[in-house]
Amino acid sequence: MSDEKEELKGDRKTAMANDPNPFVRTGDKKQPYNTANLELTKGLTYYKDGKEIEVTGAIDTMVFCADPTAMEVDGKLYMYATMDQRSYTNKFNEHGFAMEMSNDPANGMVIANKYQTRKLCIYSTTDLVNWTDEGVIDMDKVYSDSGVPASKAWAWNSWAPTAIKLDSNGDGKDEYYIFFTNGGNVGYVKGETPTGPWKDELGGLLIDKAKIPNGMGESIIWNFDPTVLLDDDGQAYIYWGGGNKPDPESAKHPKTCRACRLRILPDKVEMDWDTLQELDPYYMFEDNEINKFQGKYVYSYCANWNVPKDNQYIKDGAAVSIIAYVSDDPLHVTSNPECPKEGDPVYLGPILRNPGEELFDEWYNNHHHMLEFNGKYYMLYHTTALDQFLYRDFYAAENRKSLSYRNMHIDEIFVDVAGTNPTIKVQPTYAGPEQVKNFEPYQTINATTQGYQGGLTRTVLENGSVVLDGIDTGDWTRINKVDFGTKGAAKLEVTLASATTEGSIEVYLDRALTGTKVADVKLENTGADTYKTLSAALDGVTGVHDVYFVFRGEGYRVATWKFIEK
Repeated sequence: MSDEKEELKGDRKTAMANDPNPFVRTGDKKQPYNTANLELTKGLTYYKDGKEIEVTGAIDTMVFCADPTAMEVDGKLYMYATMDQRSYTNKFNEHGFAMEMSNDPANGMVIANKYQTRKLCIYSTTDLVNWTDEGVIDMDKVYSDSGVPASKAWAWNSWAPTAIKLDSNGDGKDEYYIFFTNGGNVGYVKGETPTGPWKDELGGLLIDKAKIPNGMGESIIWNFDPTVLLDDDGQAYIYWGGGNKPDPESAKHPKTCRACRLRILPDKVEMDWDTLQELDPYYMFEDNEINKFQGKYVYSYCANWNVPKDNQYIKDGAAVSIIAYVSDDPLHVTSNPECPKEGDPVYLGPILRNPGEELFDEWYNNHHHMLEFNGKYYMLYHTTALDQFLYRDFYAAENRKSLSYRNMHIDEIFVDVAGTNPTIKVQPTYAGPEQVKNFEPYQTINATTQGYQGGLTRTVLENGSVVLDGIDTGDWTRINKVDFGTKGAAKLEVTLASATTEGSIEVYLDRALTGTKVADVKLENTGADTYKTLSAALDGVTGVHDVYFVFRGEGYRVATWKFIEK
């Protein structure tokens, strides 16, 4: 009996025998498409102290993503993140731990996150509240000149991206670079636009731990989590590494991170190894991050799990929190807070405690990205809120919070690092930041665009476009603060593919079901894979409104919306 209990400590104890799609209603949860008493699907909600809290600050509520980065292109912010693909197996060892895992549901039961992924997510926004799913960078479909996919050459995992844009060949157009780790080394892909197409320019690694000169790779435990800075003068820098040993001194001073200049040439990126530096971030674990704010270099990272509770420099033993330094030198970004020297970077200490502690009552690895947008500062970070919400009943029976599949959040932060008392303050919230501008409706809008939604998922088509999928009666999506102007909208166009006529899309202003209903688009049987544009006349909708799209029926996908001005 004791051996059997020991075995249950492995993955087998928390594996789901089947993996029902919680985004899709089944059985007695289904509603007739023409029901008069429509019940809306609940949006992402956190349950705390008997209360239900809407989590509107989440970005990806249709898939799982983590480890964010972002860059601004022509007033639009693009976020790139690790795609948390679910892991499955039917094979366990004698201790109950999973063997021979894959991302294929046919392979068996879903188990705790094993971080198996060859895909990076892409999202975009112009207002920091309404986000559009722009698809994925699939390393099985990114090739080098040799014709070999990146996933076969070196990118068998794609974790923790960092992004820059640069006109590297002088043709007047930027190229887009996404650096990331395969789990043990670092490479990059290059794009023609922020959403691709992408190329594996080197056809191999940029940073191979075994080839770092002067033995400087030997003491790196995790040769991963790169971050890249393109400075104001055009010089690029890369920072990477992580990991620590459990003994107290190694936990405090792992010295497992490195920094180096990059040379970005028209046909390749290469390391300037002559500038290689060893970094000593205090209690470093992972998640290198670099920014230039207010003329200062801000280096930040995730602290490890071995911080003593009485440590006076990481208050209250804030293990797995985000820690920051402020520096005047891009290659000298760390110092020892226990014995500071004149001219050292300023140690700020923790700026973000683990979001599990702050909000969602589950501690996990902490990964972040800070950015400036429209004159304000923000932080992207991940939590397990979506996983907790979708599988809540299963996890309650297993006495756990989640299987560690993660999703992205954003919050406004305070940054003042130019003065004598540099400060960064971060307070994670359920609601997220304020919308920085109204949404423009008179354009083709990808139907995945939403500020909040209930029950929907999405599918990436063979051509790379992304459409709403998994639709059931009662599902809905909302775009916040849509500005129809004084002329107003005369028509709504909806592009969809449907295998049924039993359903419709109802459009409401300000509140779903109880707000002003302005359109009702009846389904046509276009064929399951044939997209057609349907339309509905509008009675001059004007002003600024939250717009709700409420779905009836199933068996159809929606590609785009477009409002036509009166």
